Amino acid sequence: DYRQSLSQEQQKLVSKDETIQERERELASATERAQMLEDELNTAKQRMDGMQSPRGMKAVQDEVDRLRADLIGANQTATEWETKASELSTQLESAKQEMRGQLEDIAGENKQLLAEMESTKSELKRQ
Repeated sequence: DYRQSLSQEQQKLVSKDETIQERERELASATERAQMLEDELNTAKQRMDGMQSPRGMKAVQDEVDRLRADLIGANQTATEWETKASELSTQLESAKQEMRGQLEDIAGENKQLLAEMESTKSELKRQ
């Protein structure tokens, strides 16, 4: 019963650890996307500097606005994933501590059972 509970807790820890790793990969991807969008924004600004016509300026400004909105969205996503990764790390640490407590309880019970077994063996030898 304790071993099954321990096994279930270990499975939960592995699952949470995998989720954290997945969130970290997603965070890295969102961060990379934000950098790409920032690069695109800088490129668009450079093109805008080289354009003279009002029509060309409007098109570049629209592109800059679109890229800025994409960048803000990517930054928000990255922040959300950082928060989720932090929450999952906290949950993982809590589960580890709970598991350590259960292991200590099991170890204590095992010591008690061993002592009882030794006592019973001694009694049986005396009889």
